[in-house]
Amino acid sequence: MNNKKKKKNTPQVPDRRWMWLGIATIATAIIAAITVGLVLWNEHVPNPTVASFRGADINAADVEPRLQEAEGRAWANFDGESMVIEDTIRQEAVRLVAMDMLIADYAAQNGIALSPEHLQGITQEINDMIANAGGLANWNQDMQAHGFRNRQQVEAAFQNQDLMMHVISTIMDSPELFAEFEPFMEEVEEVEEVEEYIVAATHILAAFDNFDSEEVAHIYAEELLQRALDGEDFNMLVAEYGQDPGMIGSPEGYTFVEGAMVPEFYEATRALEMGGISGLVRSDFGYHIIMRVEPNLDDVMRPWGSEAPTLEDRMWRAITTGFEAKLIDSDITFRPALSNIEVD
Repeated sequence: MNNKKKKKNTPQVPDRRWMWLGIATIATAIIAAITVGLVLWNEHVPNPTVASFRGADINAADVEPRLQEAEGRAWANFDGESMVIEDTIRQEAVRLVAMDMLIADYAAQNGIALSPEHLQGITQEINDMIANAGGLANWNQDMQAHGFRNRQQVEAAFQNQDLMMHVISTIMDSPELFAEFEPFMEEVEEVEEVEEYIVAATHILAAFDNFDSEEVAHIYAEELLQRALDGEDFNMLVAEYGQDPGMIGSPEGYTFVEGAMVPEFYEATRALEMGGISGLVRSDFGYHIIMRVEPNLDDVMRPWGSEAPTLEDRMWRAITTGFEAKLIDSDITFRPALSNIEVD
C-alpha cells in the first residue's frame, strides 16, 4: 500500500548461511564413509581448466557453485545483442571466483587472516547445519544440485565470504589501508532542507487483490466504514478486517511525510482533524478508511532516496568499488572449456 521509509542504504552482503544449502546428516558414524564415497566419485568427474587469473588456473569445480550468484550480475550486464546470456553467466561466475582470489591475495599481502577460532566456528556451523537437516543423502543431492562437489567446497565458500567481510572491516578501521580506496568515495550531494509536514494515520484497507472485482471490494469497505462511523473500536476493525500487512508491525499507525505514501493516502490524512475518520479513499491498492492519529516523531517514513548515505556506507562502497576496479585491471583468460559448463 505504501512506500515504507527507506532503510539505510547499507551494502548488500550475501547471506553467509545460504538457505539453499540443504546440508543434513543421518548419523555421525556414517559421515566418514559417505565423504570417502564423494571423494571417490569426484575423482571421476571432469574438472577442466576453464579460465586463468594472475597465472593461476580456475577449474570447472570452482565455477559451478557460483553460477546461481552470477545470474543476477549477468542479467545486469547483458546487452541482448552481442552476448549470449549463458556465456555471460559463466563469465560472471569466473569473475566471482577471481574476486575471491583477489581478496585472498590482498589479505595475504597485508597480514589479514581469519583466526583459528573463526575457522573452527565455520566448521561447527556447517556441522550444526548438517545436524539440523534431513540426512546426508539430502545434503549430497542438494549440494550437487547447486554445483558443490564436496563439503570442502562448502567450507571454502564460507571462508571466502567471511574473509571478504574481515578484509573490508579491517580496511575501514585503518586510515593507512583505506587511503588506497579513498578516490572511490562518493560525493554527498547537499540536500536542501525543507520544512516537512508530518502526519500519522492508521487505516482499514480493502485490497483489490483480495476480491473478485472492485465492486465487491467497495461493498466490503462500505460496510466497515459504517461500523467505524457507528462507533466500533477502530483499532479492532483494523486488526480484524484490515488487509494491509504492514499494520501488523505498526499497530499504532504510520507516521509519514509527503511522498512516503501514495498521494491519495497522504492528502486524505492531512485533510482530517486529529481522531477524524475519512470516507472511502481509493488508491491503486484498494479502498482505505483512514483515521488520523498522533505522530511518532521517532519513526517517520520518508520517500525512497531522501536519506543521505552514512560515512560507513560510503566507505564500504568505496572499498568494494575499488576491488572491482582491481579486478577489471587484472587479466582473466577464458578457456574454451568454460562453454561446456551447464547453465540451468
